[in-house]
Amino acid sequence: MKSEITSITKILDGGCQISVPIYQRGYSWTRGECRQLLEDVKKVSRGERTNHFMGTIVCAYDKDVSKGGMRRYTVVDGQQRLATISLLINAWSIKYKKSLVCDSNQLNNTRNTYLENSYVNNEDKYKLVLTNTNLDRTTYERLMSEKDSTGNPKQKPFKGHSKAIMSAHKFFMSSLDGEKVDLDKILLGIRGLVVAFTEVEYGEDNVQEIFESLNTTGKELSNSDLIRNYMLMNLNIDEQTKLHDPYWRKIESVFSDNPIKFDDFIYNFLLFKTYQKGKIYGKKKTYDKFKEHVRDQMEHGMGKKDILADMDKHAEYYKNIRDASFDDTLDGRKLNRAASLNNLDLGSAYPLLFKLMRDYDSNKLGVDELVEIMGIIESYLFRRKVCGLYITQRRNFLQMMSGVDKSGDYLNNLKRMLARNQRENFPGDGDFEKDFAEMDDAYKLAKYILLKLENHGDDFKTAKKDLTIEHIMPQTIDESDKPGGWRDMLGPDWRNIHAEYLNAVGNLTLVTGPDNPKMSNDPFHEKMEFYTKGNLRLNETVKNSPTWNADTIRSRSRMLAKWALEAWKYPLETEGRLERDTQEDAYLAGVDADSVEVYYSFKNVVQNTFKDLTVKSTSNYIGVYRDGKRLCGIFKRGGMLHLIYRARGDDFEADNMFVRPVSEDGTRTHMSDLGNYMSNMESEEDVAEIMEVLRRLYNDDGSTGVGEDKNRK
Repeated sequence: MKSEITSITKILDGGCQISVPIYQRGYSWTRGECRQLLEDVKKVSRGERTNHFMGTIVCAYDKDVSKGGMRRYTVVDGQQRLATISLLINAWSIKYKKSLVCDSNQLNNTRNTYLENSYVNNEDKYKLVLTNTNLDRTTYERLMSEKDSTGNPKQKPFKGHSKAIMSAHKFFMSSLDGEKVDLDKILLGIRGLVVAFTEVEYGEDNVQEIFESLNTTGKELSNSDLIRNYMLMNLNIDEQTKLHDPYWRKIESVFSDNPIKFDDFIYNFLLFKTYQKGKIYGKKKTYDKFKEHVRDQMEHGMGKKDILADMDKHAEYYKNIRDASFDDTLDGRKLNRAASLNNLDLGSAYPLLFKLMRDYDSNKLGVDELVEIMGIIESYLFRRKVCGLYITQRRNFLQMMSGVDKSGDYLNNLKRMLARNQRENFPGDGDFEKDFAEMDDAYKLAKYILLKLENHGDDFKTAKKDLTIEHIMPQTIDESDKPGGWRDMLGPDWRNIHAEYLNAVGNLTLVTGPDNPKMSNDPFHEKMEFYTKGNLRLNETVKNSPTWNADTIRSRSRMLAKWALEAWKYPLETEGRLERDTQEDAYLAGVDADSVEVYYSFKNVVQNTFKDLTVKSTSNYIGVYRDGKRLCGIFKRGGMLHLIYRARGDDFEADNMFVRPVSEDGTRTHMSDLGNYMSNMESEEDVAEIMEVLRRLYNDDGSTGVGEDKNRK
């Protein structure tokens, strides 16, 4: 490996070709980043700087394929910079060729130095070869080579072109236009671009370790980028292609509309594959856990092809559930109907769903039982949401995943596990019916709720695609409302009634799309003709009402709540009144989901370990108490949770890095009243450390002991 600060000219000069491998992400620089690069070039061209340092470019040299005087590299890091510089130079050459000061020797020399290998017309022609992700390579090479009737390169977009590359090139073309642009000086500015160039050699250097250790000014790599590189980087091109096209490309296509969802998928996939009882890791550790998973699988005889095929299969499960895209068979239609649970936040449920889908594929679980289980999961999530409970409950789903197949009795095992922790788990009919009827903002999930109520009980009723949400009492009531209109119907308190009940579930229904604008803000009796059309069950509850006001809205909300008990059924034989800690719910609002998950883990461990400790919430913090005395406190800051202890300085070892003084942390003064030492609460490992601190401070100290461990004899 060798590194040096050098110019772009020196890297590209002579016969060379730098290829962006298929595992690298596509071109992604924005116009803002292109604008900044051009500004830096102009500063050099004006003499404000002697050069401009662009950052790091790392290339792997392959001596086995570098023959015939052609040096061949593969980009490890810096492909975005190389592509952007090449687009800038191509735009410069087009403008320079048309200029009055064009020097053909300088033009040809510039293109042959930066863009092309002269006298070569085959695949070695271009110095930079992009991956064809998002048609990057095709778009780039068309911009470089295709000529119009005047002999200049074509600039028009084509079907499926890379929007990012076309946009960057178009920006440079327009920015270099005009009489005030000195193209000779712009070229001087380009020649003043320098980088820290590192050349590594395949077989001699660990390219993967070098890639991971890079700290550049480029965009932060996503888990998708890191994992793709890890799986493909150290393979030859043929091996990369065999894994990328049939497996990795299929996986990425599932998330092409929302790449961020890949992180959610891979996190839940790894939890499903690696979960050990009681241990959950944070999302920040996803990449490290993936590498551990790969190493473990390879030690057990699996190759990278097997691992990617397994990921591809689970990505298909993810897609089928998310999009309700199971095959068009009787079983597929049943599953698509059950996939209505995709309208809810499924993140924490995916490990359990992965297991269920895998066992269904291997004929361990029948379709009817799978559909019923998916319905229970949907009821669990929706009831918790309606009742205002923290919805994730990742630990509960992982525990269900671990025990649901015991003795092959999936359904009853799931019900037993739900019943085991009922107080914090599954809202019963009493709570759910009351809270559903009192929902004052049902509009956010209105389409899901109303279609579920409309279609419940009819296994294969297909909802019309043009159904839209209708506010019976309209969203706007005119001050100039005509006599007999909404103001008269609602009464003198119409403003307050409108504000309070507009988005109540009882005021919402479904109508066909073309009818909705026709109804507008019409009086109730004029809307009635539309409610009698279409034979919708929901509208049977409206069309027989002579009037529409606060009383009728409340009445319909209560009736729909009765329907909801059947649509989102409670699966357990007995139920108790759910005792909710509303202050806890309120305090945890806005806290990072992973941190909340760790909090619940901590709460369970504390209450299951020490017989006389309780965890209670206030409006300002959450405390751990013994006999009414607060022993330590939990507070939130920046979306994360921290734990504060009151202790003596000699209670901690000098090298203890987990616990630190509050005074050194810059914590707000009123939080320091809870104690004088603090620690983070971000992971399962933190919970184990916190328990050790609690035992040392409170259990081993006779003056403040927390009581005996429940497990001690």
